[in-house]
Amino acid sequence: MQNAGSAATGTHVADGACAEADSVKAKRATALARAVGIEWPRSVLRHSFITYRIAKVKSADQVALEAGNSASIIFKHYRELATEDLADQWFGILPNDDQWENAYAFDRKKREVTLG
Repeated sequence: MQNAGSAATGTHVADGACAEADSVKAKRATALARAVGIEWPRSVLRHSFITYRIAKVKSADQVALEAGNSASIIFKHYRELATEDLADQWFGILPNDDQWENAYAFDRKKREVTLG
């Protein structure tokens, strides 16, 4: 299976290590959300990426390759859920430069986040 590499940039990487790295990122994001009191549905980041990516690139084949899914599933479940303008807003979310340092620590074994 091929992976999108980075959901934020939409770059394509055909490397299993990147799929594992993206999984770790998703687990960290979920743990961080839980630590600040936000509960979200399972795989919400994946579903959001697919929804906004198809709105942006308008190619179910491309998004299917990036997301490791079939074009028919992408077309059936994600097409026309968002506009290109909404996709631009979603992919444009970035923290301020000074927000990266000491923002949180993630304990992989406990799957817990400590806010910094």
